[in-house]
Amino acid sequence: QPFALLAGGQRVLVTCPPNAGPGQKIRFQLPVATPSTKSIESLKLNYDSIKDGWTRTIRVTDMKFQWVRMDEQGDVDLDSRFNVDRSAYVRRLLFLEGNDSRMRTGVLSLVPASEAAVDSKVTSKPDGTGREIVGYSDIVTAQGQDFHDKTRWFNDTCSRLTVDWNEGHMRINVRRQALLSDSVAAVMSLG
Repeated sequence: QPFALLAGGQRVLVTCPPNAGPGQKIRFQLPVATPSTKSIESLKLNYDSIKDGWTRTIRVTDMKFQWVRMDEQGDVDLDSRFNVDRSAYVRRLLFLEGNDSRMRTGVLSLVPASEAAVDSKVTSKPDGTGREIVGYSDIVTAQGQDFHDKTRWFNDTCSRLTVDWNEGHMRINVRRQALLSDSVAAVMSLG
């Protein structure tokens, strides 16, 4: 069964191995990938004021963010029955293979919050490869900022996702007397 704990100043979700029993010690490795020189103690999701309710935590197995419901004692609430006061749903976007790689298609659905997980990093390519734009430590650092600073951080992050002008444009020469035909020929040559 999964349980949440604080390890190295981070709240993490750990799933017990199937052969573990009560009172038995288990060992796990906390993956740490911090591009900055900050110590891991200064990086943690801060939910100290929340005693019960939904909390975002990091899954140790794959470093994905996941929502877990905490009870009054600070333990993971494993009751999965629907309760109008305690149940939560989040959106899940599942991308599908489409006919045209330039137009992404997908299915948007609502799922119980405990079943959803998202990457704790954003990379320059949709498949997770490429350079890291935002990592776990960046998200944790931004979480503790006020709204104005979060907005500035978000805008700066979005600006790093833009394509360089020289990479994203092409010069097209057209003649005034053949404007339409030259334009169509140039666009169709892009292939």
